[in-house]
Amino acid sequence: MPEIKRKNPTQARAQLTVGIILDAAAQILQSEGEAHFNTNRVAEKAGFSIGTLYQYFPNKNSIIEAIAERERIAIEMSIQRALLEGWPHTIEEFLRIIIRQIINAFGRRQKLRRFIIIQMIRLDLFMPVLKEVDRISEIVSVLLQKNQSDDYLPLSKTRLFILTRSIMGVIRAAIIENNTALGAQEFEDELVMLALNYLTPTKKPGY
Repeated sequence: MPEIKRKNPTQARAQLTVGIILDAAAQILQSEGEAHFNTNRVAEKAGFSIGTLYQYFPNKNSIIEAIAERERIAIEMSIQRALLEGWPHTIEEFLRIIIRQIINAFGRRQKLRRFIIIQMIRLDLFMPVLKEVDRISEIVSVLLQKNQSDDYLPLSKTRLFILTRSIMGVIRAAIIENNTALGAQEFEDELVMLALNYLTPTKKPGY
């Protein structure tokens, strides 16, 4: 049987159809759970025939991938908007904006987020999110280089990797474990402190 390729939604009507399908899939995952998530249920919820759905999504994994990509773009745009609306004057403000936006993005509709993250890991789809985190961390690195004081350490690629994966790892764990701390101010504060402590020079013994 030949492989069914996903149709590229180039026309406005096709884009609208894809959006309705993804919205329906997200609603099912959030309100009904993974057990009820399949292409037939998504098509029914979206109000389309299964044939119409298959024109764009050959299976439920392709729907998950599209939802994950949409979420990634939404996170990227939310961070960009937040930075444009109030460009930070300090490294701490910059880190707090980024961390807050990522927490807010992943913290909403936790059942859906938890499912998406688990599936992204299973399907090896988490890399685009990490690439965006890497892009943002490079901006932090440039700001640190422009900092004329000795308040913060320069960020090598290794240090950037450790810092970004530590922050994303904590947020990801909180979602997967359904930890209620995710929505607390303390959670954000601790992640900001973690980043600042990592970026702050540590005095050697005897100094």
